[in-house]
Amino acid sequence: MCKYIYISLLSFFFAVAPGYGQTELPDSGIVIKSYKIDPATLIPNEVPLDTSFEPVFRYNPIEYKSFANTFLGNSGQAAITNDFFNRNNNQTFLFSTALDMYMYNPYNIYHFNTRKPFTELKYLSSGNRDNSEQYLSFLHSQNVNQNLNIGLLYDLIASKGMYLDQNISTNRFNLFSSYTKDNYSFYTSVQFNGHKAQENGGLFDISAFVNQNSEALNYRMFLSDANSQYKNVNVFFTQKLNLSEIVKDSLYKSRFDNFAVHHTLNYDRRIKYYSDNISSSDTLNYYQNQYYSVSEVVDSAFYHNLSNRFDLSVNMINGSQEFRIYMKHEFKKFAFAPPAELSYDQGGNTIDTVIRSYKKDIYNDISIGGQLIGKLKTWSYTIDGQLFLTGYNIGDVFTEATFIKNFKRKGLVSLNARVSSLNPSYFLNHYGSSHFIWNNDFGKTESTQIALRYSNDSKISARASVSLFNDYVYLDTLALPVQLKPEIMVLGFFMDKTFIWGPFHNKHELLIQKSTHDAISLPLFSYANRSWFQADLFHDALKFQIGGELYYFTKYYGDAYMAATGNFYRQNEAEIGNYPFVKGFLNVKIKTLRFTIQYTNALAGLIDANYFMAYRYPNFNSSIKFGLAWTFND
Repeated sequence: MCKYIYISLLSFFFAVAPGYGQTELPDSGIVIKSYKIDPATLIPNEVPLDTSFEPVFRYNPIEYKSFANTFLGNSGQAAITNDFFNRNNNQTFLFSTALDMYMYNPYNIYHFNTRKPFTELKYLSSGNRDNSEQYLSFLHSQNVNQNLNIGLLYDLIASKGMYLDQNISTNRFNLFSSYTKDNYSFYTSVQFNGHKAQENGGLFDISAFVNQNSEALNYRMFLSDANSQYKNVNVFFTQKLNLSEIVKDSLYKSRFDNFAVHHTLNYDRRIKYYSDNISSSDTLNYYQNQYYSVSEVVDSAFYHNLSNRFDLSVNMINGSQEFRIYMKHEFKKFAFAPPAELSYDQGGNTIDTVIRSYKKDIYNDISIGGQLIGKLKTWSYTIDGQLFLTGYNIGDVFTEATFIKNFKRKGLVSLNARVSSLNPSYFLNHYGSSHFIWNNDFGKTESTQIALRYSNDSKISARASVSLFNDYVYLDTLALPVQLKPEIMVLGFFMDKTFIWGPFHNKHELLIQKSTHDAISLPLFSYANRSWFQADLFHDALKFQIGGELYYFTKYYGDAYMAATGNFYRQNEAEIGNYPFVKGFLNVKIKTLRFTIQYTNALAGLIDANYFMAYRYPNFNSSIKFGLAWTFND
């Protein structure tokens, strides 16, 4: 079904776009504007499109989003950020948590308004036939007229990996459109996210790898015939209608003292499959339990959510203050395939066996909320609150407030506070599969998070954060969910600063974190340094950077990864870290063409091969990577 929707939408786009062409828009001096939808307010905020070296240099999406990560080593494989304050700690679909950094959603994609058609191509390649890695991205956007924009975005990550049974393929497709005219506007997008991966369970003998006793493809892995697959479809549409006429004065400045109604529809469908074939004579014992009587098994989990949100807002004081109230309905369905016991009679004997069954739960969640958004001179603020009245999340409360102070010297300070009491994910309470069964009745997790941020135009930013949890739920050393009664506190400090001395640039990123309980294990100290020489030639028509990068984190009990559920979990068998990841690079920009060549993990083979970013999963060995990005505004 999804395939036919995909083909129909793509056919519609290519049929409509050339027919309309790009209408020449009034010359405002700005060729392209880009926006992202705020997930809390559903307001499109202008966000500059990054046309620097960074999107090409950080070819792996997780590196672009976070410099410190727990990662399985092969581009496209499971990953979570080690910056705890940027983690999604309320993941509805448990089995996609470690893939979310790759996947498109309505809030991390761009919308555009452009005077000329805009196209961007990206391509990266590395490795040989045995361990090739490729990344491809295509983006196109154009205005049909002054008010309507349409576009598409397609990404592919395909990598065989450097070690056995590590092949992955990730496809991401996004159609988007926006319209704004007078009293009415809408933003819409359709995402298709797909991920296929071989699961090898990690290294069987870590010491043999660290001592470099063999070639990469000769190291024994725990699993040799296991695969996972993830599919996600998301349809998003938000619209706004002003109920009062917008009045323009002689300077053509709009006055927004009016009421407005908003409607947002979001359909989110996610499916996770896992299969393996483990012989009864297997001696590695990767899994403690095998609930089926056959060696070949298939697990599945399903989630879908159809939500409608209706807002009523009023703009006051010439648009500087907005107050809104909203009601939201979510139709949720959770399903999975647990093993079930079956007894039958055979020749007068009772035979007990286990078969694959089907369990589903359906909920109708209704919530109400309110928001206050405003600006007072150099201050801006957003206050948000939500209460669930029915459904799986009945009684859940979420509140958040953000205050931002802008300074005359182009700097700002922001204070963010969140307080919530939320039910754990459905799948943390209920799940059954080939190797895992649990049925919990966890209570709500109460959390408080406060973050103070500062940034300015001197290329410096800093953040100090604290989080408190009561009844925190995590995956223990058996990869099973448990609820911890003692209060947990996590403290964090992040800073990045770039120094410039003529053509010499030096960028530092520092992350310090401490948890009061080993249920949350984080490196105390993570640090990245990037130093380069930059030259701008021929009136900035040609730019190049040549330099190196260092990434380091202190030793800690880094999380392990459970192939069957696709989640990271606690382990206390061995520490990882205390290894310098070094990269050399040359970046070149010729007008709208950006090119990079990189030599990654340059110290591999020169010092002990202790280059793990997750327990039992080594990073790539030394490799040369080539990448380019080409933009067209025509």
